[in-house]
Amino acid sequence: MALNNAVFRYKPGKGFIYRIPAGLKLLILLMFTVSLMYVPLRFVWIGIPLISLLAFLLGFGFGDQKTDLKPALYYAVPLYSINIFINIFNLGIKHIEVLIPDIYYMLLALRLIVVMQASAILFRSTTSIEIKDALCGVETAVRRLLSHMPFCNSISLVPRAASVLALALNFIPEIFETWVSLDRAARARGCKVGFRKILVLLPQLISLSLHRASQKALVLESRTGEL
Repeated sequence: MALNNAVFRYKPGKGFIYRIPAGLKLLILLMFTVSLMYVPLRFVWIGIPLISLLAFLLGFGFGDQKTDLKPALYYAVPLYSINIFINIFNLGIKHIEVLIPDIYYMLLALRLIVVMQASAILFRSTTSIEIKDALCGVETAVRRLLSHMPFCNSISLVPRAASVLALALNFIPEIFETWVSLDRAARARGCKVGFRKILVLLPQLISLSLHRASQKALVLESRTGEL
C-alpha cells in the first residue's frame, strides 16, 4: 500500500541524512528523546521551528511535515481536555483561567510534537530493511560478546529480540497507511468527518492491523523458524 500522504512513509532521496547509518540515527533519536525530558519550556518552543526548518532543508516539504504531525493532535486534544477538566474541578466553571493549559500539560504536548518531528525524519529517510539490519547488528554483536563469557558458550547468535523490535518499529508507518486507506474509503462512501467516523473506523483499523501483523509473523517464522 503506497500512499503518498501516509504518516512516516519512507521518501527516497540523496541528501546527507540518507548516508548516515540507521543505527546512528536511532541512537541520536533515543538520546534526543531522553534529553528532551529535561529541557525547559522556552527551549522546547524553539525546537519546533528549528526541526521543521531542518526537515525542509533535508527535502521533506511542509506537506510531509503536516501529515507526520497529525497523530500528535490526537494526543494533544485529550491532554488539553483533561487539563480543562482539572481546572474546572479546582477553580470552578466560571473562571476564564480554566481554558489556560498548565505548564505541565503544555510541556507534554510540545515535547510530543518535537519527538514526532524527529521521528518523522528518521522514518522518512530510513528504509525498514536499514532499521532491521541496524538493530540486528547490535544484538548480534552483544550475543557474540556474551558467547565468549563462561557459561554462555552455547548462546545463539540469531538476533531474535531485534527482529521483533524492528518488526514493531516498521509496523508504525503501516498502521498509519492503513488508517489513510480506511479514511479514503469512508470519504468515498460519504462518511462525514467527526467522532462517529473514528468510532466506525477504529475497530476496522485494529482488525486489519492485527491481520497484517499475524501475516508478517508467519512470514518471519517461515524464514527463520525463531518465532
